[in-house]
Amino acid sequence: MMIRRYGCIQLSISLLLLFESLSSSHAAALTTPAGQQFSTGQTIFEEQCSGCHGEDGVSGNAADIRGVPQKDIELAIRGVEDMPEIELTPEQINAVTIYLDYLATSAPEK
Repeated sequence: MMIRRYGCIQLSISLLLLFESLSSSHAAALTTPAGQQFSTGQTIFEEQCSGCHGEDGVSGNAADIRGVPQKDIELAIRGVEDMPEIELTPEQINAVTIYLDYLATSAPEK
């Protein structure tokens, strides 16, 4: 009985330490340049794109833009067909591309 209890305590401590390290690495990821670009891209997408393309980049009334190459974004923001012109810096375009790449791996198929 004592061995089982010790094993449970040891497992609990190991899980707690693992959770803390994952939480720390997740927080660190958001403060790295790539994490900041992701956050910036997400914010721009939510403010400028999600109204037509949906929150997941696919469920709106406009085209599926998940995983779109950066060169296509650069062309599209100039205003194409029904899409309005959007002014973004090269850094913001890169950030949106990073976020759209994320959506490509996380959103369901349409």
